[in-house]
Amino acid sequence: MSKILQRFKNWIFESRSFLFSWYSKDRNQIQEPVKSLIELPPDVINKLVAATEKLSDNPTDTEAIRSCINEAFEEWRNCPKSAENSIVILTSPVMVVSRIVIKILEDWATNKQVNIRILPWNARPSDPDSIQSQLQQYIEQEAKETTNEQIEVMVIPNLSWCFLRSMDGLDGIDYLQKMLLHDSSRFWIIATGQISWDYLNSISDIEADCGRVSSLRKLESNDLKSWLQPIISELNITFANPRLESQILEGDKDNETTYFEDLISVSRGVSVIALQAFLASISYEIPDEGNQKGILQAQSPELPNLPELESADHYILYFLLLHGDITLPALAYSIGDSESKVRKRIKFLRSQGLIKEQNEILKVNSIYYPKLKQELLNNNFVINEFD
Repeated sequence: MSKILQRFKNWIFESRSFLFSWYSKDRNQIQEPVKSLIELPPDVINKLVAATEKLSDNPTDTEAIRSCINEAFEEWRNCPKSAENSIVILTSPVMVVSRIVIKILEDWATNKQVNIRILPWNARPSDPDSIQSQLQQYIEQEAKETTNEQIEVMVIPNLSWCFLRSMDGLDGIDYLQKMLLHDSSRFWIIATGQISWDYLNSISDIEADCGRVSSLRKLESNDLKSWLQPIISELNITFANPRLESQILEGDKDNETTYFEDLISVSRGVSVIALQAFLASISYEIPDEGNQKGILQAQSPELPNLPELESADHYILYFLLLHGDITLPALAYSIGDSESKVRKRIKFLRSQGLIKEQNEILKVNSIYYPKLKQELLNNNFVINEFD
């Protein structure tokens, strides 16, 4: 358990460097509002990076997930033969919920006195044809090591790693469905993005074989304010006057209150989007008196506009949302196109900031998701409008 937990922690902390990697080095290619951050003094950027890396997961998200897991598990433990034997946690497709689930289970397993079996993957198997066999090998091996007296909880931290949209890439999902349906001796905790879930539900009716399905609720302005307070306090960030529209709507509310209500609106209540929009809103103001220190000030939060996208770009971005994160070869295989063609469009999308890449893993930049989601909906892609 501890080794798997540490692996996930390392993976997540590495992924947090993405927060500042999506600013192009060519200032002429940077659009507002993200231009402001690259124009901050280097020492200020370093302090922001350090403060962000120390930030915990949003506690409201954590407690909501913990509550869902506890309630579903206790129902099953009290009536294992009749109660649902699984809980599925759905989140925004740009949110990494694996970290939260794993951290919760670290203490949860001890408190509940159960054996936790976490699928020890931090990526999708490179060979999609081997997904089912690797799943089966792990689950059956774990079953052999468990005695009849022990309560076993199986954890799939990221269901999107268990499939690839291709001819044979769904065998792993078929196997999991059979296990969920016929094995009531174990409790299952599964986490995934909304788009992955909607896709799997449409082609395999996976929800029929699962127990409780819980969507993570949207955050409120006070949730974000409390969560981001350590960064605000450490760097003495102040809040600029809100845009005229917000001043008219919010009346006599103070700048900070109005700011966080605007931040909730633009981020759609998703913590990772809110964090990026918050960072992108910070500007460095130099007082009129030249001998005074500069002031960090949060301007009205905004999301960057999408560049003009081709039809091929829509498919690439949708497939990235569907799979969560993926390598270029797997993405091209899933789309059914050559790697060279996909690579060309990936290069363009990366230059525009829509796609991030680290260690050859591609993913959608979360700050673009609200507007990207709307564009995909406008182009007849099936996306849950309420995720």
